Amino acid sequence: MSNLGFLKRLNYLGDAAGGAENLIPINAESLIRQAQEDTSLSDFGDDYWKNSFYNDISNFNSLKRSLTLGRLLKKTEFLLSLKNRLLLIAKLKQSPSIKNESIKSPLIITGLPRTGTTILFALLSLDKKNRAPLGYEIFSPVKSTDNLAQSRQNIGECMLDLTMDIEPEIRQTHDNRASLPAECWMIANNVLGNSLPDFYAEKPFSAHFSQLSSDYNYSWHKLVLQTLQHQTVKMKWLLKCPSHLFHLDSLFRCYPDARVIHLHRDPTTSIPSLLNHLRCFERLYEKLNGKKSYRNAMVFMSDCLEQVIRQRENGVIPNNQITDVLFDELMKDPIAVIKSIYQQLNLDFNPDMPGKIKTYLDQRPRHKGKHTYAETDFNLTDKDIRKQFKFYTEHYKIPLKKLLHG
Repeated sequence: MSNLGFLKRLNYLGDAAGGAENLIPINAESLIRQAQEDTSLSDFGDDYWKNSFYNDISNFNSLKRSLTLGRLLKKTEFLLSLKNRLLLIAKLKQSPSIKNESIKSPLIITGLPRTGTTILFALLSLDKKNRAPLGYEIFSPVKSTDNLAQSRQNIGECMLDLTMDIEPEIRQTHDNRASLPAECWMIANNVLGNSLPDFYAEKPFSAHFSQLSSDYNYSWHKLVLQTLQHQTVKMKWLLKCPSHLFHLDSLFRCYPDARVIHLHRDPTTSIPSLLNHLRCFERLYEKLNGKKSYRNAMVFMSDCLEQVIRQRENGVIPNNQITDVLFDELMKDPIAVIKSIYQQLNLDFNPDMPGKIKTYLDQRPRHKGKHTYAETDFNLTDKDIRKQFKFYTEHYKIPLKKLLHG
């Protein structure tokens, strides 16, 4: 469908009803009952998730400028998470051997958002030994024998493609599709795990997260991978998400033999790109709120990077299982950089990878449409960003672009 203008008009339909919440109410108890009725199941495994779930719904309902389609998407996401949790617990009861599945030496990509994690994820997915979770699997991790099995792809396509129909710039900043490798934050989120942090609040780094412990979230992350692995051929898991940076200590407690690739890029480029990406997703759910502090989001990211440096230096996380990659070097010679990654992490480099990488890059679209922004859009300057992340760029010896103004 070429003309999606009607989506914009639908999105503002809530204004005619005195608020989108009048058209699409979101109530925790009614969603829980609906999920149980739809699946004919009642066991969620534990109740530890409930306070966080209720808080997430309360926080979303507190948005005074929510959009109709955003509320519809969010309500569906809440309901799918409940149903996925019920189905996963039922599957574990039916096949308890799932918990014996070994997630051996997963290869995990992380780094500040907009540092090249997505392109590296795509390139490493070309290795036939690697197995990345796909978008439709994340939204429906449990295979079923009923009609739901036939709709797994449709559910994933709806949840991912519809977001890009409503807010097309998301496709330009991060192309999410049901058939493409999916980020890890969706794995826990879609079984009632942790939601994304509150980027904009002015508070200590650890206080940005929900009441659910990161160890708890990773235990459910692992259960989803074990379930998917139980249903398919066993391969090395290839995972990717910037949010792994927030909880690397929990990640290594869950996956002690994990191998982590940490990407780095000049923050004067990556931070404005990240903030624009966040703004795109905000537009899914609410009319833009000019009071949001993007400076707080920048500080949150710098606090995260400081924590990672401390954890690596203090031995809280195994520094010898982490390799650092510079964005500029990856873009300049991806084949050489990937060979180096494999060598540093003691992995076998498949001889057919150079050809696959070259073919992928040759066929990759160079222009995805208009995607313009500047640091001044977020009341920041290059000098602000350079100062905030000086410790980071000096520690990792990150090449810096020349500032246009001082």
